[in-house]
Amino acid sequence: MATPATTQPAEQIVATAAGDPSLVDRTWVLITESPEGGWGINGHANTGADIAALARAELGGP
Repeated sequence: MATPATTQPAEQIVATAAGDPSLVDRTWVLITESPEGGWGINGHANTGADIAALARAELGGP
């Protein structure tokens, strides 16, 4: 399962490599070959349902 301990270092690597600290908040980390909860977004592990709910909320849907 993705945890802040696994997603935050990856997010930081991307932001540092790009020279843009704001990328930490916009970098999605996908850990392949992992069970449900393998998505890490902004330092938080998420299930598929969590991601769908976040996308719906962002798009203003139900």
